[in-house]
Amino acid sequence: YACVVVAFFAQAAVAAGKGKSEDDCPENGFEVYRQLDPKEVDMMVETVVDKDTCMYEMSISFTPDLTLPFMDEDSPLNGANGSIANLQPFPEEPEKRTAWHTLCDAEGRSEREPIPGFPNNHVGLQDHYTEYEYTMKLPKNVKKITGIDHVTMGANPCGRRTQPYTSYSAHFYYASIKDRKKMTCISDGGFICKDSEYQVCGRGLKFNTNGSVMTCTDGNSENIPANIPAGHSWIIEQTILSPDFWGQKTNSAAPGMGFIAINRQSFASQIFDLPTFAMVGHDQKIGAILIYNWSGFSRGYSSSNDWEYQDSPITYNCQDMEKYGKLPTHVGAQYSMESGRTTYTIRGPAGKCKDFSHVKLPKDKKTNKHASKKVKKEGAI
Repeated sequence: YACVVVAFFAQAAVAAGKGKSEDDCPENGFEVYRQLDPKEVDMMVETVVDKDTCMYEMSISFTPDLTLPFMDEDSPLNGANGSIANLQPFPEEPEKRTAWHTLCDAEGRSEREPIPGFPNNHVGLQDHYTEYEYTMKLPKNVKKITGIDHVTMGANPCGRRTQPYTSYSAHFYYASIKDRKKMTCISDGGFICKDSEYQVCGRGLKFNTNGSVMTCTDGNSENIPANIPAGHSWIIEQTILSPDFWGQKTNSAAPGMGFIAINRQSFASQIFDLPTFAMVGHDQKIGAILIYNWSGFSRGYSSSNDWEYQDSPITYNCQDMEKYGKLPTHVGAQYSMESGRTTYTIRGPAGKCKDFSHVKLPKDKKTNKHASKKVKKEGAI
């Protein structure tokens, strides 16, 4: 019965959207991310291939911009080992913590209602409940080796509804920027797409929040989501991650990004001052690899400065090797006390088996050379 109801709403939404122009659709997309210059965080992307193992390693590294609001967390995160409802950012600065809650809530972090001022306002125009994004496009030879089109770093002063703490995120995108600009949905100006029954313009249905996700077709794994790590599941409509999130069910779809799959068992026992690994999808395709973390990790205040996803090497459910043969087998993050840099690293099968090294710097300052031997660097898994 539930499936029939979902199908009815989906069909009704498509029907309602027929004939509508983009101007008639109150959708949000790529504009919800505030684009800043990667040079401001000294962002760097390194790609290395070892021909002996035919494995690539790609890393994104940066130094925090402490002038952004609330991104200067300078003490351990209280409650990191407990319930997400008990997390206390800025534990030694109660006035700052109060201001953080007040400003983030005032800008609509719970997303129970439209973002204040919508439709003339959205999260990309705000200062606190927003995401400051740093984007770097990668050259074609790197994409051929890794499958990655571009990478982004995100700084989130208020976090998200399901991440109520200041945070950073690193995205390794398979989807192009052009494709991301088509990922629009009705979100009432927020970061979370409304459920499929509210998506009246068609594009919003491609986030598959109604459960129309890729599944295995090998005859042995019915209803198992395909091409995501074993143990992961897509966060779709009516998913209850935790009763702590304002008592709400939630989906994970975000304009300009897609929706995510996580290991829910690991999430339930997560140490919140350490990074989390997720997959991103859209329109039944894999869109990105996502690593996100509490901002204090990037300043050395976490319980460890070195993290790797625990189920490594990562295996994928009925992996389509032709389309997704370059998905990473290892995912990790490190913070260097010496340099003050945070490094996010993925490693997987390379599209070309020859020694290769490439460094991408802001404003297209880059070097590209063939390495005579494997290049080792700080932050490598």
